[in-house]
Amino acid sequence: MLTDDDFRNIITDASQQFAELIEHGDLDATVSACPGWTLTELSQHMCRTQRWANHALVTGELGEHTEAPHERAELLAYFNEGAHLIVESSIATDPQRPTWSFGPEPRIAKFWTRRQAHEIMVHLWDAYDSQGKSYEVPSEIAIDGISEIAEVFLPMRLRRGTITPLPQKLVLAPIGSDARIELAADPSAAGPAVTIIGSASDLLLLLWGRVPLSAVEIDGDAHLAQEFLAQGVSP
Repeated sequence: MLTDDDFRNIITDASQQFAELIEHGDLDATVSACPGWTLTELSQHMCRTQRWANHALVTGELGEHTEAPHERAELLAYFNEGAHLIVESSIATDPQRPTWSFGPEPRIAKFWTRRQAHEIMVHLWDAYDSQGKSYEVPSEIAIDGISEIAEVFLPMRLRRGTITPLPQKLVLAPIGSDARIELAADPSAAGPAVTIIGSASDLLLLLWGRVPLSAVEIDGDAHLAQEFLAQGVSP
């Protein structure tokens, strides 16, 4: 199980890689998973999200998104500052302190350390992809990211009625791991489970709409899995 220190290290390491792409990459390159965005807009999104999450972490309250610079040098400095803020605030804040979040109870500060680790990892994939480069999310991080979707985002979408519950269990089975992560099904579900098998990175990116269903293997009703995932299980 990943710890808060692990998540802080993930934020630091992934942010350093992202910063290198801001500094040396093509900022006008399009981001395929975020229609209408270039690497500049993706980087600005990260800057806004860093400070929005940091506000919740520090004050315990919902904050507002701020504007971010556009020019390369200023954008790079602003991004680096935001990454540093998140890590330092996470260290300084009691992880059990009540705070605003969109996650399940208990709503406590440590939610944001984990959330920001996965935020930067998925968008680091986007940033590399915008430059025509491949990137694989490390397995342990990807498995926790899949768990985050199962624990946070999917239940939230089910509560809001924006996604239809599965009539059968959908199980994510990362290759090379004993982890088996079930996505929420209708409580009355009685049919055989549908299992999606693939690298942990591909399974995570599938749930975030970054790779197609053809990137993984399905054991069971492929049509059911396709229809369910097409609704979008993550924001």
